[in-house]
Amino acid sequence: MTFELLQPVQYHQTTGYINFIDERYLTICFIDIPDPTTLWGRYRSSIVVYREYWHEIRSCVDEEQKEQTISPRSSILQVRRRDLVGAAC
Repeated sequence: MTFELLQPVQYHQTTGYINFIDERYLTICFIDIPDPTTLWGRYRSSIVVYREYWHEIRSCVDEEQKEQTISPRSSILQVRRRDLVGAAC
């Protein structure tokens, strides 16, 4: 299975999204809530899944959604795209 950043997945009973991919492991963020007391304004918690267990990860994206063109799932990516378009003008 090929993984992408921000892809919704399920690992055993944990549901979340992929927030880091390396050749040896990936991390799945399962808690991501606003928290004004932290430096970045969010409270996040992730688990590490090593490559030998990747076969146990299931994608939460339906096959129909995979076939459609998927817009960026992150508002940061959308804002950056607007910045690049505006810079070219």
